[in-house]
Amino acid sequence: MALFGLGRSEDELTRRFKIIVAEAKRRCIDVEPKFYYYVRDIKEGERESVIRPLGLFLDVVEMILSNRLDFKPADYYRVIYHAERLYKDIFTYDDKTPNCEDLQLVFTEFFEEGGVVAKNMYDPALFQTFYDKNNYIYLCKAIGQYPNIRAIFHELTTYGISIREYYIDDSEYLANLIRVAQELADTVTMQYDTITSMELLKIQRMNGFYNIDAVDIAKAEKQLLETKQIMEHSMEVINQIDQRSRQLQDLMEEITTSIRQIGKNEGELMQQAAETYKKELASEYKKELKTQKKQISLESSEFVKQMFEEATTELEQLRTMAKTIASSTSFEITKMNQDAEKVLRRVERMVNDDAEVRRILKQSEENQEFMQRVTKLEMLNDVNLSAIESAVNAQNLKLAKNDGEKAAVIIQQAPVAAVAGEVASSSNTSVTDRVIEPVNPLLDTSIPFRDRFAIVMAEKERRMARGEHFHEMFDDVLIALMEDSNPYLIGPSGCGKTYMIKQLTDLLHMDFIDIGYINEEYDILGYQTATGGYSAPNFYLCYKYGMVAFCDELDNGNSRATVKLNSFLSNVVDASYNFPNGENVKRHPNFRIIAAGNTAGNGADMNYNTREKIEESVQQRFVPIYVGYDNAVEEAILEGYTDWFRFIELFRAATDAWGVSSGMGSASGILTTRDATTIRRYLDNGSFDMERIIKYQFIQTKDLDYLLFLGNYMRSHIANYPEAQAIYENFMIQIEKIREDGGRR
Repeated sequence: MALFGLGRSEDELTRRFKIIVAEAKRRCIDVEPKFYYYVRDIKEGERESVIRPLGLFLDVVEMILSNRLDFKPADYYRVIYHAERLYKDIFTYDDKTPNCEDLQLVFTEFFEEGGVVAKNMYDPALFQTFYDKNNYIYLCKAIGQYPNIRAIFHELTTYGISIREYYIDDSEYLANLIRVAQELADTVTMQYDTITSMELLKIQRMNGFYNIDAVDIAKAEKQLLETKQIMEHSMEVINQIDQRSRQLQDLMEEITTSIRQIGKNEGELMQQAAETYKKELASEYKKELKTQKKQISLESSEFVKQMFEEATTELEQLRTMAKTIASSTSFEITKMNQDAEKVLRRVERMVNDDAEVRRILKQSEENQEFMQRVTKLEMLNDVNLSAIESAVNAQNLKLAKNDGEKAAVIIQQAPVAAVAGEVASSSNTSVTDRVIEPVNPLLDTSIPFRDRFAIVMAEKERRMARGEHFHEMFDDVLIALMEDSNPYLIGPSGCGKTYMIKQLTDLLHMDFIDIGYINEEYDILGYQTATGGYSAPNFYLCYKYGMVAFCDELDNGNSRATVKLNSFLSNVVDASYNFPNGENVKRHPNFRIIAAGNTAGNGADMNYNTREKIEESVQQRFVPIYVGYDNAVEEAILEGYTDWFRFIELFRAATDAWGVSSGMGSASGILTTRDATTIRRYLDNGSFDMERIIKYQFIQTKDLDYLLFLGNYMRSHIANYPEAQAIYENFMIQIEKIREDGGRR
């Protein structure tokens, strides 16, 4: 379809018209007089036509004709006259109408098959409530498939006009209309006007507006009068209580005075009696003290004598034990000295046995030739012996028949890690200490790919048997990496891209360095320092020593700097590069580049709005592989917690539905594979309960309208996820509480 004929010549518009006239005549519709009416306006400079410019009229005619294969001519004229009326509503000032070009796009979309005009869903008052007229199209598309759409749209129109003054943002206004339309479509017990009245009242109260009529005022005045009467009666009661309190206070003072006088008299009598008892007690105490002193003197003499006898006995026993220990220790020391002398003599005999040493050295020399022949297998030290033997036979390493028999014996005698003098470095090995390794046999193109791939797949199967999980796209990325095809992993945050790369390099017995996103050229090439030295970047080390350079967030880097990767992505055999330090570095056969990003490289989108477009020449040298969320991996992560896995499936389906209904393509706050791992940790440790997991992983950062949409969708589909019923109910309880609190958390 043409863009309203803007920038087109009269001849081009005439040619396009002829095509439309031919199609219309085939359907027995005469659009030619109407067309010449518009052409005359253009030629004579008149501006009396209803729909203009001419290109816009042609777009409308073409769309009307393309909607249906057969209709009566009267239907065409009815629709075109309807279009003219809509034009007058929408383009109030013709081409001087604000945002005229954008409105022309909206105007033509009205006439799509099954669109606004076809469903008779145009209301000028509701249309004018939207700042962005595209949102009106989104609304009609979102609710156009509901049953009883005419009644719903009529009620929604009245409701939308009523609430528009309470919303500043178009998107919030649109989301509220879609949610209310969903409630109207779902209801089976309530009247439409009841639902919209409740929603309007809720919005008014949220904005501080309350409807108060004469009845409410009368009730308030009545309650105020009753309150006043109660206050007067209360004052009378309080006065009576004050009077009674003063009387009670006077009585208490009288009683207190009487008690003090009685206490004083009784105290004097008790003091006299106490003096008498004190004298009698002192006399008795002196007698008893004298008696006790005599008794203690006798008992202390007897006690000291007994303690001295017991101490003497204990001392004799300790002396005897000490003599026994000393004798035993002397014997043990003598025995140890004798054994040590025997060991020393034995070691001396072994060291001096030159014949035995020569025999060991000779055997080592005999095995040296075989060690050199199996050097390509020295890095496969995790592969079992049977796999190594089959690999040796499959690769046709041209061992002689007698050498092959000797090789089989040696492999049976020692693990592969002991055969080769050097093994593949782990990812923890310092690259500054490493030597340039030979080609990795799993990447050696002289060995058929199918044989190398079979070895890696066998190891993967063994790891899966031990419980390790692999993403469904793992094999595709593995093949691209082994074939040196520069895979670019595209996927949302948290879907397991970085973890997959760790698995890949571990399975291939390779090191990898995450060089991060590329901001400047020196992130790839390095630079000369002020003192004349060279600052070598991690990319240089990967290129020279044969490691995997992982370019994470490639779409978040500087697109001008990433173009420098082109020099290293061609994968030419025996390629080399002159780095800034003057060194011509030959590309190591093991060197690989793998990148990852959240977008396809075409620039920012709704969820990743800071991403840059990757230069086309760079994109052409990568193999794009989409890596999404893998349900099989998440199911394995949440093994034993089927209810949580099923709830995640339902929640993700709801967010997908939001993306479709809102016309935004993707929803925010989606649950990731990383989140599934976090939930598993909470459940295993018993740290967060169900309520907190739902709050922090599924509810926080989402606005109320979004949560209500998710809840409505999940309510309609929970029957398909019975295992998640309990978690779903807790989720709905928390949403309802937020709704009752007016959106406050």
